Amino acid sequence: MIVGAKYQAHGELAENEMTTRTPTLRDWPYYMVRLACDMCPRRGRYRKDKLMARFGGDMPMPELRDKIANCPRKEATGDACGVYFSGLQQE
Repeated sequence: MIVGAKYQAHGELAENEMTTRTPTLRDWPYYMVRLACDMCPRRGRYRKDKLMARFGGDMPMPELRDKIANCPRKEATGDACGVYFSGLQQE
């Protein structure tokens, strides 16, 4: 998770208080974005710059994962899609 500033009840930034926000494609630290699935043999890798041109840097990573995977199991219950970002320690 990415750390950001926490808002007070009136919507003002609270000094020295922190919270988390959903990471975006802009936050991705590597040149390549890699996906893999625990439920099937599907794998893929995509250049970050091309993804940013297509989806924009503010695309939340969970939403990007779902769009790229385009998995038929995405809406399934029980035997659902197991797509995840892989290779985080490899680059």
